[in-house]
Amino acid sequence: MGFSKKKIWLYSILIIVVVAGVGIYRFYKSKFLDGTIPGTVQSQSQGLYKIKYDTILVDEVAGSLLVNNINIQVDTLFLSTDTARENPSVILNLHADTLRVSGVQTPRALLNNEIKGRRLLIKNASVEIFKMGKPEKNPGDTVKGDFLERIYFDVIKQLKLVSMDTIILENINLSYKDFKTKKLILKSTNVSLTLYDLLIDENTPTDKQRIFFSKKVQIFADSIQLRDPKNHYEFRFNGLTINTGSRELKLNSASIRPLLGELAFVRLFKTQKDRFNFSLSAITIKGIDPLRLAIGELSADSLSVKKSSFFIYRDLRIPRDKVNRVGQYPHQVLMKIPFPVNVKQAFFNNSFIEYKEMSEKTSRAGKVQFDRVSAVMHNVTNEPGAMSKNNLLSIQFNAWFLNMAKADVRLSMRIGDKQGRFSAEGKLGPFDAQRLNVLTEPMGLARIERGNVRGINFNMQGDNYRGDGELVLLYDKLKISSLKLEDDKSGYDKKGLSSLIANIIAINKNPSAGTTRKGSMSNERNTNRSFFNLIWKSIFTGVKETTGMDILGKKQKNKDKK
Repeated sequence: MGFSKKKIWLYSILIIVVVAGVGIYRFYKSKFLDGTIPGTVQSQSQGLYKIKYDTILVDEVAGSLLVNNINIQVDTLFLSTDTARENPSVILNLHADTLRVSGVQTPRALLNNEIKGRRLLIKNASVEIFKMGKPEKNPGDTVKGDFLERIYFDVIKQLKLVSMDTIILENINLSYKDFKTKKLILKSTNVSLTLYDLLIDENTPTDKQRIFFSKKVQIFADSIQLRDPKNHYEFRFNGLTINTGSRELKLNSASIRPLLGELAFVRLFKTQKDRFNFSLSAITIKGIDPLRLAIGELSADSLSVKKSSFFIYRDLRIPRDKVNRVGQYPHQVLMKIPFPVNVKQAFFNNSFIEYKEMSEKTSRAGKVQFDRVSAVMHNVTNEPGAMSKNNLLSIQFNAWFLNMAKADVRLSMRIGDKQGRFSAEGKLGPFDAQRLNVLTEPMGLARIERGNVRGINFNMQGDNYRGDGELVLLYDKLKISSLKLEDDKSGYDKKGLSSLIANIIAINKNPSAGTTRKGSMSNERNTNRSFFNLIWKSIFTGVKETTGMDILGKKQKNKDKK
């Protein structure tokens, strides 16, 4: 497996354990205390690392070791020489206040190259990791895994047995940087790791009951921070706890934050880009598979988020790109995630969603908002085995639209379907139509003077290229005005003739004359647009047909051509 950001800090902690293990092993060799440790570390790392420490206290009878103020540093001159056997993918500097080992069985270690003890503690450490690039492969090298994993397996080769009741790492601060630019990629503070019943022998590499060679692992991190490679967003995770015994992962909070404000962000690009600002709190993942999680895969029974907010901003004054977005529906993107995912159920409670759009015509923003959102997803997977049993991803979405009407939507999507097939059905409760003016005025230069919406129901089927369905909109007393911007653009003026035509053409109620009209949602997809744009445009097509506004739209389009 390749070295991934998600595993960096876990393996960084493991390398500390490796260093400690090698230190214990050298301790029970006869020359450990005669000043040869620095030379041994330097020779074993082929000149890459140097070690310094203040004091070492040893009790051979009790089998204990205490090292104070230990420093392991990279010799950067080594990296520029031709003596390097292999260019490592990462290098690191380590400082720890305390390294303490107790309960080591000295005779066994001396005679059999075995280390067996009760407890190893590393306390108050800082680890600085540098990304160097991909390591060169040696001919005939059959060892799988990344650079740090290979170091770990090298220890296994040197020692016949490593057995420790408990390994504890407390208050570890980690940083991951690019060696050339010194740019910070990832930062994590106050990491704690506890390994229970650690065993390394010739059989444990294939023992599927162990993770990091231990029966049980507990991990805690105060915070983890990283930025995307283009430096547009910061990703932050706070209060991470992993317990392999209870098969549970918890996060106090997680967020995706843009590093620039709305205007500065959109000016970075030549074409339109969505700006995301997401925040989630009280995240719990239950029924995790610890072994799969350790190698960067996610398999779990459930994921729940207690509270969340999602803000999306787009500026239509920026030119659009010409990208064909076929194959980018949510259930198709799920298949493109570069690691296996299989979550049986996902729950989002007490969420808020806002899509804000800056109009090209008015230079004013309209906001589509959903409050009190709850969503349940079933069968979130990209694994072939799970998909062979069930290839439908279902989403049930409940919310308050503009905080005025209850919305219920159900989506069913065929995972991995190259045609992108899906179905959607939903309903919207009653509301005063005038409250839509917060959208229609800045985004459509139209004002609803009066009207009552008694409800909307729709169902549709879609694929990569179109959406088709039926919509029923029940309303009465509808009156609409067409608008234009005032000369100083401080407000809106009515367009008298256009408003008159609009209200002559528009059908001001449904049902009318005892008949309930149904609108067709037939809509050809603009392949430059998104999945949600297709659904919205299909609904809007049905609304226009029901109200008669599609006729006005055609008249206006013909007028514009002239």
